[in-house]
Amino acid sequence: MRDELLNEAMDLHTEHLLRLSYFYVQSWEVAEDIVQESFMAFYEKAAQYKGEASVKNYLRKIVINRCHDYLRKKKRWQLFLPFKNAKSAEQEVVLSNEKSALLQAVMRLKEKYRETIILYYFEELSTVQIAELLGLNESTVRSRLKRARDELKRYLNDHSEWEVLLHESV
Repeated sequence: MRDELLNEAMDLHTEHLLRLSYFYVQSWEVAEDIVQESFMAFYEKAAQYKGEASVKNYLRKIVINRCHDYLRKKKRWQLFLPFKNAKSAEQEVVLSNEKSALLQAVMRLKEKYRETIILYYFEELSTVQIAELLGLNESTVRSRLKRARDELKRYLNDHSEWEVLLHESV
């Protein structure tokens, strides 16, 4: 049963979880590792999965937690690296290929704001769902969305194209 559940989950959710992980860590290689580790954790703890949340939400939570762990470790290591702002060749290629001003602006946001924007707009979750997923109050999620939109206003040059996003209320 565990094998069937894992195979089905991988077939249905791998692509989605890769995109989600990439939005957090901004590296396809790391995102792939995180998703693979998440599926292994899901497999190992399949007996603990009681079906209270959908498999997609359960996996999403595992991936988000692993992304947070990775980013915390990365921050610690950056304290010891002399060229912490230097971009790898992979990062340069990804950034040069990304033409979307909005996506670039979202990627510049602080992690807590970026994750809220990603979950709200890209994952299309409600503020209630985001609050449950991240273990926050709904008012905190709404605050983060507002602050993220305010930050995006500063990053985006042409406000007219993104006016709906920037002036939307939650």
